[in-house]
Amino acid sequence: MSVFSNIGKNISNKGKEISRKAKVMSETSSLNNIIKGEECKIDTQYKLMGKMYFEKYGSSPEQEFSPAIEAIKNSMEKINETKQEIIKIKSQFCCPECGTPFKNDAVFCSKCGTKLPEKAKPQSVVSPQSKKCSNCGNVLDAEAIFCNVCGTKFENMSAATDDPAAENTVSLPSEVPAASPEIIPEKSDTINTDTAQASDETLTDAITDSSLETKESSTVPNESLEPHKFFCPNCKNEMQEDDVFCNECGTKVK
Repeated sequence: MSVFSNIGKNISNKGKEISRKAKVMSETSSLNNIIKGEECKIDTQYKLMGKMYFEKYGSSPEQEFSPAIEAIKNSMEKINETKQEIIKIKSQFCCPECGTPFKNDAVFCSKCGTKLPEKAKPQSVVSPQSKKCSNCGNVLDAEAIFCNVCGTKFENMSAATDDPAAENTVSLPSEVPAASPEIIPEKSDTINTDTAQASDETLTDAITDSSLETKESSTVPNESLEPHKFFCPNCKNEMQEDDVFCNECGTKVK
């Protein structure tokens, strides 16, 4: 019985010791939290006191505080410059009138028609694998046939350079397909004299029907497999479906 009694006492003592340690840790943690809270209050007052000193004596600080005051002024100046850069980036591609975003090369706002501020164009370097449009100065690939800005055809570049009046001419890429020629069947020489009149009437009707079918087929436009595109009626600039104004010439399209 003494063995079991000793075991019970040991378990009881261990439980009391664990309980005591837990109580000490709890009370210590609570006191440490109080200390940290007071330290935070002190730091706040230090910052407030330093800010008050900067605002009151920042223009003429004492010599020992001059390096700290100068560092604060430099940081404040850097913050202001960075904020101005952020504002400049955000407003660079937005209409100053309605705030609508626009393309970098747009001249007019596509929503309200306001003329956008002009940007300084960088000097374009023409490489051996590219060529420059003589009408608008746009640089394109060497194999390009039309300028994707003004629509000028590159086959007529030499003529446009020699003739100043031709520089403002804009070639349209679309061509009207030629109508198919009408095919009129010839009369057969082997028609019987007895049925000549009836055959002439039948032949006339056939020619008329054939002509009508040929004309109808020639007027049907070729359906394109590509999606429908929208172009400005004034400068032929490609536009979005929901644009109200052309962003190149400012023409109202809706």
